[in-house]
Amino acid sequence: MKRLLIVLLAVSVMAGVLAGCSKKASAAAQPAAQPSKAVDLKMYLLGDPAPDYELMLTELNKLTKQDLNATLTVNWIGWGDFSTKYPLVLASGEPIDLIYTSNWAFFVPSASRGAFTALNDLLPKYAPKTFAEMPKPAIDQATINGKIFMLPMNYDEINPHGWVVRGDLRKKYNIGEIKTLDDFGNYLGAVAKNEKGIIPFNAGPFDIELQTSVLLYDNYWNHKDALGDANFVYDMRDPAGKVLQLVETPQYEQFVVKMRDWYNKGYWSKSVLQNKIDARDSLENGRSAALVLNIGTYDSLWQTVNAAHPEWDLEWFMMGPDNPTYINPYINNGIAIPTTSPNPDRAMAFIEKVHQDENYYDLIFYGIRGRNYDLTSDNKLTLPPA
Repeated sequence: MKRLLIVLLAVSVMAGVLAGCSKKASAAAQPAAQPSKAVDLKMYLLGDPAPDYELMLTELNKLTKQDLNATLTVNWIGWGDFSTKYPLVLASGEPIDLIYTSNWAFFVPSASRGAFTALNDLLPKYAPKTFAEMPKPAIDQATINGKIFMLPMNYDEINPHGWVVRGDLRKKYNIGEIKTLDDFGNYLGAVAKNEKGIIPFNAGPFDIELQTSVLLYDNYWNHKDALGDANFVYDMRDPAGKVLQLVETPQYEQFVVKMRDWYNKGYWSKSVLQNKIDARDSLENGRSAALVLNIGTYDSLWQTVNAAHPEWDLEWFMMGPDNPTYINPYINNGIAIPTTSPNPDRAMAFIEKVHQDENYYDLIFYGIRGRNYDLTSDNKLTLPPA
């Protein structure tokens, strides 16, 4: 299951998903008529908020109060309990106005069982410019049985996976650059042998990317992002796009044998299926020395780890660096309006503002000007010293 959150995870989910990375001048925005009834929009996102997130949200609520007579309350579902908590939140009946979703984050099953509101009428009425600018394939991918159930991203996203390791340990034990699965195994073996108190790859049940990602990149395969199921893959070099069942391939059998060997050597916990903490959190806490992560999520992890432990020299090595990669489908990131929303019109109007109003976009994506970012005289982005 991919953890697809990009630079500055907390703010980027809102900016990249809601704004679709298409910054628009505020003068071109078409603000919705201010409703008379004040509402609080409740939103759920995945991951953890960035530093200063609450300060940004306070400023954002000043804008939404003025333009939409609404405020925004954001709740976060952490990666450690994402796979269990996300479905429970939707099934609880809790009033929710906006929620992150994607093809890897319960979009199809949630929409199919009636958890999401159809947007066919809401989009053209409350987000007309955003709807008009959406590529047709994006809307098609978000449509099930004629009904649009999410507003997907509207840009081409390339987000390859790689191995994350501690550079200090890799160099300490004279392990070369990580280019292959065997290189990664050599690194894990050195940690297992010499670093007491650290589980080399302290994975939790959520960390299945080792299986899916390694097999894909080693064999030029693509999987569930396009086909909707991790059990089916196709060779990106095959013009016919013949679909293979993953578990029936000889490559899968060889991989399982190797993983069993790694398990016996203690590369991960013997109680991995009961481990409630994922590898990312374990690495941040000094209890793990590796994980598998896409480049976008790695960026936010690097910023967090480097600030606390620059001596760890965190590194990311792309899997299959010479192999072709692929553009993710538009529904790899998206926003849905649950059927429990008491304010679907206001929720959609908020999405329109994030897409079309530069003030909203800059605040969500960059933070507070003068504190988190600034602009030079020629309108170039610059970061304050702190």
